[in-house]
Amino acid sequence: MPRHLARSLLTMPTTVLLVAVATAAPTAARAASPTTGHESFRGVLVATGVSGQRQVVASPVRLSGVLTGVGRIVEVPNLPDDPGDVARDDVVLRAGTLHLRTVNADVSFALDPVTCRFKIDVPQTTTVDGGTGIFAGASGTFAASVHASGVTARNPDGSCSLQQAPLQERDVVAGDGSLTF
Repeated sequence: MPRHLARSLLTMPTTVLLVAVATAAPTAARAASPTTGHESFRGVLVATGVSGQRQVVASPVRLSGVLTGVGRIVEVPNLPDDPGDVARDDVVLRAGTLHLRTVNADVSFALDPVTCRFKIDVPQTTTVDGGTGIFAGASGTFAASVHASGVTARNPDGSCSLQQAPLQERDVVAGDGSLTF
C-alpha cells in the first residue's frame, strides 16, 4: 500500500484527539493540576491529489469526555528513526500544539481495478506525546481506527496508480482512551 495512503489513515485518530484537547478552553485550575479522564474523538480528513500532490482540504475533529471541543489535524513528517508503521501529527490550537504518535496495526486494503476506488481499514494505537503551550505535559493513549476510501489516479496505461496521490481521499477516524493535560 502506498505510504501516503497509510500515513493519512494512521495519523488521523491521534490528531483528532489533540485538536479537541487544544480547542477546549482549559481553566486556571486545569493548568495548576493535571486533569485525567476518559476521552473519545471522531473526525474526518478530506484530501485531494488532483494537482499531483496530496493536499488536505479539511480535517475537522470533535472530542468529548474530559475535554470537549473541535479542531483540525496537521500532518507532520516522521522522525528519522520512526519505523514504517508510525505516523506523526500535530494538533495546532490557540493555546498550544499537541504532538501525536500513531502506530498502525494490520492494514486491510481493497482496490477495484476497474473504477480505481479503494478502501482501507486500519486499527491503531495513538499516544499523545506532549506538546507546546498549555499542552507541554499532555499524555494519553487511545485505541483508534481509520476507515479510508477514495479514488486513485491512473497510470498512462489506464491502470490504477498506487504511486501517485489519490485523486480523492476521505479518512474517517475514531478513538477511545484516556487523556491527561
